[in-house]
Amino acid sequence: MSPWSCHLRTLERRLPTRFNARFLIASLWWALVTIAVLARPLAAERSPGPPRADANANWLSSFTLSQSAEPVFLKANRLEFDYKNRVLVYRGNVEVRQADARLFAEEVQVALSGGEQFEIREIRARGNVRLEQGERWAQAREAVFDQFKRVATLNGDAVLHDGRNEVQGERVILYLDEQRSIVEGGKGRVQAVFYPGKLATPTVSVSEGR
Repeated sequence: MSPWSCHLRTLERRLPTRFNARFLIASLWWALVTIAVLARPLAAERSPGPPRADANANWLSSFTLSQSAEPVFLKANRLEFDYKNRVLVYRGNVEVRQADARLFAEEVQVALSGGEQFEIREIRARGNVRLEQGERWAQAREAVFDQFKRVATLNGDAVLHDGRNEVQGERVILYLDEQRSIVEGGKGRVQAVFYPGKLATPTVSVSEGR
């Protein structure tokens, strides 16, 4: 049996691991953090006293699955492995599930780099991308997760929903290590920048249509 065949069998077993799925799920959860921006400014004006410095950090804690020990399950109609370019492609009704969190897409590509360890370079979900957990959900036409840069991007009719709050934009950029999210939109859509754990009061800007 060739070394590549051994690697492929290993990847088929190990690629839907907690680390991979957590990165997908936790990255999209950062987008949902932006939703909190819509409700908090008005609440801050009505509430006496300074806002708590740890409020943003507490908000984040409910969305990250990085510490979860729950198993991760991945389903797809087809799995392809490009040996030369080291790209794994899951096609058709792709579903990633961990506990009560689910990610759906028509296709998920996982680009690998490095030697024997097969480090993940990029994860790209395409086609009706949707993430769900309880009342929270996010969707877009495409989601790209850069593992090395620690940047996640939602492209195309991105919608972020949490309870009664909702944000819409053409593009959502998530800087994971900086704990900063940017929502870009067209005319009249909301543009928001959120620094959880660093600013007591989130910053919100609204772009008016011409």
